[in-house]
Amino acid sequence: MLAIPARLKAAGIIGMNRRNVELIAQHNPRRLYPLVDNKLKTKVLAEEAGLATPKLLGVVKTQGNVGELGEFLANCGSFVMKPANGSGGKGIMVISTHGNGSYYKPNGALLNLDQLQRHASNTLSGLFSLG
Repeated sequence: MLAIPARLKAAGIIGMNRRNVELIAQHNPRRLYPLVDNKLKTKVLAEEAGLATPKLLGVVKTQGNVGELGEFLANCGSFVMKPANGSGGKGIMVISTHGNGSYYKPNGALLNLDQLQRHASNTLSGLFSLG
């Protein structure tokens, strides 16, 4: 019996390095990377191309905006917070419901506003970004 890597290769499954070099780098001009490495820029491109995208509720651009989150999110239902330049899903926070300063993740975990603000602050500081 073949080892697991050989079986994956035989099934046509490639590793991340090969994917990045042979499929992504060879078919995508480097000058266009900034357009897809930033989720906000990618969203604009997708909308301009007529693709459906989730509604953008807002953008936290500065640490000063972090203090405004509670008031801003008061009238929002469920939402997702994500870094514009994240890495492999790190930093994405999904909130399925909230009320009275309590925010609930889909798994039922409870966050308060301070925790949500800390997450936003950490995201702005680059905690979840590649660079």
